[in-house]
Parts: sequence; C-alpha cells; structure tokens
Amino acid sequence: MGCFPEGTRGFPLVDWLEPFHAYSSDEWEERSQACRKKAKWTCQECGINLQSNSHFLHAHHKWGTKFNDPENLIALCIGCHAKQRGGGHRMLKYYPDYQEFMSKYGEEWRAYYHPF
Repeated sequence: MGCFPEGTRGFPLVDWLEPFHAYSSDEWEERSQACRKKAKWTCQECGINLQSNSHFLHAHHKWGTKFNDPENLIALCIGCHAKQRGGGHRMLKYYPDYQEFMSKYGEEWRAYYHPF
C-alpha cells in the first residue's frame, strides 16, 4: 500500500506538476481563445455575454487540467468559474478581476442564481 494513491507508483512528479506549466504556453492561449470564441464570448453557465470584457471569460477544464482537448473545455465567466468544485477555484474570488466583474455584472450574475 504505502503513501501513494493506487495506480500512481512510479508516476513521475513532473507529470503531476505539468498542468500548472501549461497555462503559460502558447498552445494553452490558443485553446483558451478558441473555446471562448466558440462560445461567442458568452458564459456557458449563466449566459452573460463578455465580448466587450473578454478577460472576465475563462476556459474551464471540465475534467481536470490534464485534459486540454477542446471537448473538455467550457467558457465560464469568472463568477461561475469561482463556483466550480476543486482546483482552488474559490480562490478566484480574491482576484481583482473577480471584484471588477462583480461591480460590473454582479446584479445580472446574481439574478441567474437567484431569479426571485
């Protein structure tokens, strides 16, 4: 048994850390851009269009950062991205972009989650 999760013995540490380096690559920027463009600069969760403020729209990995294929990516506003489970998504709430997003779109965003 030991301290390794089942099936990970001999798995190189660099492979565990690789996803964190991927965000700075040109390839990631192209995939992220393509995902957001395909979604017409609109959050696929709440429907807010962010074409004029595209920095608030993120490409989110549905099944984890090891899966960079286009079918694994979904365009989410920073508000919806911060609500995703795992991966430190909640930390996005402390980013200046999150605060700016909420000041510009917070009322519209909250109406999606609390329509009454």
